[in-house]
Amino acid sequence: LVHRKLPLNNAIILGMLNTPHVVFKGLSVDWSQYFWIATCAWVSTLAEEGSRKEAIAKESSATPFRRGRLTFASLTWLLGGVKCVALGQATLCHGVDGVYLTYGVAKNDPFGVFFSTTPTFLPYDAHSPRNACRALAALERAANIPLGARATTPLFGPSPGAEFTHNEVERAFEVMMLFGARVSVRELADYSVHSFRIFLACALMAMKRTREQIKRALRWRGDESLDIYARTNDSEWASHIYASYTAVVDSTVAARLPRAVGPFDLETAGLLPSD
Repeated sequence: LVHRKLPLNNAIILGMLNTPHVVFKGLSVDWSQYFWIATCAWVSTLAEEGSRKEAIAKESSATPFRRGRLTFASLTWLLGGVKCVALGQATLCHGVDGVYLTYGVAKNDPFGVFFSTTPTFLPYDAHSPRNACRALAALERAANIPLGARATTPLFGPSPGAEFTHNEVERAFEVMMLFGARVSVRELADYSVHSFRIFLACALMAMKRTREQIKRALRWRGDESLDIYARTNDSEWASHIYASYTAVVDSTVAARLPRAVGPFDLETAGLLPSD
């Protein structure tokens, strides 16, 4: 069997975002620190738009920043119906309708020609337990990036101007899963950062979104990934089975309909040669 990662769920994600103060493997959880403000932002964002790990972090500390990565210039704010390139301190939590996230390069779009023209819109909600726009607004306030530096400043990083590495993201994910979501060490192997992407695919499928809508939301160019990751919930399978208990089945196939003559003899009809 192919052992693919499991999807997260809303309870797990909320648990991650409410991880208490712990110190684990040299990482100290403190949601008031920039590292964790940025972490809250990428967790909340991935839960709503399903980016891959490669979009929010570079491979290692030696990997240079490159054009096409997510930066603060990837954000365009919608304030009272007006699109703004940056979110001012005075309007940080007032009059925010949402934020557009514009994409660059990706594994299935290495030159940014397929998905860079159509951003994802993340609406603002002040009261929901988690909200990507709200978390990105907090990141804007903490980073305070000058307008001229937004295009060259990575969106997610341990400090303003820096970019997370895969290792930093994976360590934070592990800490939040173990101590926030209370996932056991044994179960942890069933999940990865990619589980956000699977979660969103499954959630959209459960909400009866069309295949094209799910593919657009997850930025899939074909159907193969959709068929792999957009999985039917157990509860939906159960509802199908329960419905089958009282279903009326009376379909017919043409070959089983009664005929006025006997079996059709190809030889008699001259369609096959006789001996």
